[in-house]
Amino acid sequence: MLTVYAISLLTDRKFIIKNELAKNCFIQSFLLPNKINWNQEISDIYNNLTRNHIEFNWYGKIKESHFSQINFLEYFQDVDILTATTGMQLIKHLTINKHHHSKIKNLGYSLNDFKIENVIDKWYNQLFRLNNDLDLKLNGILSKVNSSRFICAQIRIGGEMGIPFVPRSNTKLFWDFIRSNFLINNTIKDYKLFVTSDIADVVDEAYKEFGANNVIGFRNNSFHIHFTSNLNKNCNDVGNIILDFSILSKCNYGIVSLSGFGMYGFINRENKNYKNLYVYKNNQIVSFNASVDLYKDYF
Repeated sequence: MLTVYAISLLTDRKFIIKNELAKNCFIQSFLLPNKINWNQEISDIYNNLTRNHIEFNWYGKIKESHFSQINFLEYFQDVDILTATTGMQLIKHLTINKHHHSKIKNLGYSLNDFKIENVIDKWYNQLFRLNNDLDLKLNGILSKVNSSRFICAQIRIGGEMGIPFVPRSNTKLFWDFIRSNFLINNTIKDYKLFVTSDIADVVDEAYKEFGANNVIGFRNNSFHIHFTSNLNKNCNDVGNIILDFSILSKCNYGIVSLSGFGMYGFINRENKNYKNLYVYKNNQIVSFNASVDLYKDYF
């Protein structure tokens, strides 16, 4: 979605979101416009205007290489309404494209700054705010965090489309790492641990490992919305995903799976100090490096 927003900035277009997250469940159910009003109708008066549609996702016709070559400033200039279906983050490729360099600088960004890890918190804040219900839930959760040590663990077991992220038996690596590194071999007693996973018993396991007083977690929250099997999910389940994403941005210690949800949740923060943030990859837990891990071809 933020890639489409980047295209709107480059082409001076109005940015509008029309997104059904699941059956009869729309983004406006949870996220409201903040500083930019993206929740607008395209009036019937515009029916005679020209339209074009682009897709850039795992199945789409436009790939990363196209984004590095297409001059978006000119390629669609005769199209009045440009719609997009997106499932991939390709802002870096817009920046690589030499046709866009001058416009990016005119927008007030250096080429290095016009990358997802540097703009996500600013753009996300410009576009979105939680609705009152989710905002109350988030503040209620954060009110329980009296300690300066707020730890997050996002453990995506995966398996969709044959893509494993974390073997189920490897959750022990997460718990052991948290104890030895974040709790300094269990010498730290004042902390809160937030756990989100696509497998409910991973959250149950965290409660057993660390105790109910120390753990905050919701069962079976982290699922891929766009997969057919999830399209009939309860709308509240979809809202819980957005809540989890918001919580990930508040942790000052954490581990995530090598997946977009967890890593983007990490970087959606004003403070870009990732000193105590880690990522699970290649069966080990290593320091999170946004400039590397966000662009790793882990599929």
